[in-house]
Amino acid sequence: MLNNRQTRILAALTDAKGPITGGELAVMLGVSLRTVQDDIAGINRAHALVRSSNRGYTVDREALEALDDERDLTPDSSIAHSALQILVFEGRQRIDDLSEELYVSTPTLERHLRALAPMLSACGLALERKGGWVSLEGSEGGKRQLIGNLVTRETTGTPSSANATATIFESMDREIVLSIVESTVASFGYRIRPGFESNLMGSITIALYRMRTSSFMPDAAESIDDGRIEYRIAKELCRRYSVHFNIAPSRSDLVYLAHLFRGQIEQVEQDDADASPRIGMTEFVQEVEGIVNEVLEFFALHVSSTQSVYNFAMHVDALLYRTADTQIQSVEVLENVKRHMPFVYEIALLVAKRIEEHFNIKISDGEVGFICIHMGMILRSTMDEERVGIGLACQDYQGISERITENILDRYSEAATIYKLGMPVQAEDVVRLPIDMVVSTQRLHGLPVRTVEVSPFLSTSDLMNIEDAMSACFRRKQGERMCRLVRNHLDEQLFFKTDAFATKHDAITFLGSKLLEYGVVNESFTDSVLQREAISSTCFFELFAIPHGLEMDSKRTMMAILLSDRGVIWDDVPIHIVLMIAVNREDRKEFVELYNAMVKSLCDSHQVARVMRATSLSEFMDALCEP
Repeated sequence: MLNNRQTRILAALTDAKGPITGGELAVMLGVSLRTVQDDIAGINRAHALVRSSNRGYTVDREALEALDDERDLTPDSSIAHSALQILVFEGRQRIDDLSEELYVSTPTLERHLRALAPMLSACGLALERKGGWVSLEGSEGGKRQLIGNLVTRETTGTPSSANATATIFESMDREIVLSIVESTVASFGYRIRPGFESNLMGSITIALYRMRTSSFMPDAAESIDDGRIEYRIAKELCRRYSVHFNIAPSRSDLVYLAHLFRGQIEQVEQDDADASPRIGMTEFVQEVEGIVNEVLEFFALHVSSTQSVYNFAMHVDALLYRTADTQIQSVEVLENVKRHMPFVYEIALLVAKRIEEHFNIKISDGEVGFICIHMGMILRSTMDEERVGIGLACQDYQGISERITENILDRYSEAATIYKLGMPVQAEDVVRLPIDMVVSTQRLHGLPVRTVEVSPFLSTSDLMNIEDAMSACFRRKQGERMCRLVRNHLDEQLFFKTDAFATKHDAITFLGSKLLEYGVVNESFTDSVLQREAISSTCFFELFAIPHGLEMDSKRTMMAILLSDRGVIWDDVPIHIVLMIAVNREDRKEFVELYNAMVKSLCDSHQVARVMRATSLSEFMDALCEP
């Protein structure tokens, strides 16, 4: 990608009627001749576009036109993004003035503006051209949603970061906004719910900025009770902010802010913290609980926390009142959960789909990310977590053993089980117990597991060494568990390395037919897989896909494997590994482990490359299990 100065050089040469000397370009750009020469060399390294002669520089117009034809001018390109920012914040512009401000030719700008259509359409907006002018047309809510998308792009997915206000909103002091919002919410005995600060602060900053520039929401189609806590907080927030900066929000803006707060705040203190949330439970909460249970029962799981379900119901309540303009847009949380807890991601997708159907709404990917958080809390105690067995061999003098035990459990109580060993340590004791590593205040040799020597005072460096050893144990145990799981559900007859299938539909149909021939699925299996795929893509990180059915009615749990050197086009990107899983109802919990293990193993492009070298099932397993 060309930098700003290189783009300006190319625009100047494109618009020129004849050659331009390096000296003339240097004066135009306010840089040295050497800098111009270096920039032109950089342009030609990327694309051979600039010709040089004793008269100066010219652009190769045929090469430039060919590049423009091939280039993927998406709405995320820097020129399109910059043009959009100017139109949003400065209003209607002359096309010629806008192209000059962006240092591009008018035809180039026109091509970039056309590429903005998908991004604008998603927000209910469009560009209008009339008499040499261009403007952004659509609702104020749509413009606020678009600004949120621009902020997220500018700040790599963190709308409330310090860069957001500095880059997008001139004269907006993030610290002032944050202080006013937090103090206002706290004055009502509430706080912003953990994990929601980034999205909420970004949305509120956008709303306040638009009010300061006299861009108000039109009359609200949906109102809200003035007595609701969210409306009262919104009204007080605007009053406090107007002390610092002059704003006069309309009632519709107060309603808009109130909807932003819904589901994002919680009371700091409850009248009775120990009271069960089921007491006085509304029909709505029971309705949401039914949706969650319907999905979890499918995987032989159950709700582990009544409080977590109640919290999720309150989140859904807020979601129903949020319009498309105010839904969470950032997918940072979603991508994080997808990578680290893929099965929670799967559950959240299915729950989101049920909620969409039940309440007749559309849920954004950003909102699904926050549903992932709630599902993680609901599933937390039902998911079997791998634990590390730590053998502890320490002197009892001055309570050293107890102190070290307490320190380790304070930090790793959910990840470790401690077994006290006698002194001296016997290898047979270590083998007899489920011990993965030994922590000792003495130097030990000859044990069948890794040992970590620590000081009697358990310093910070000691704890770091213990954590490193625990991490290594986790990786080893998970790898061994994954390999055992995978081997139990593979057969050479279901391993294929071929370039015969170019599309996702072809690959799914082929693997489904092979599982049917193998005798583990029924005739409806392939259709079920395609239905699941229609809910959301089973492609992960543009590297691999794990298609599976909505029903778990296979005779046996088996996995069919397709490796393709050429690649299978899966949602517009080529992937090289397709793993189709057919699941028997009795193996539902095992499917959870298998699914998580495969995603975590293959989310590394280097691991994918190793697996792709396999030409047989045994080589596939060797590559998959390689540490």
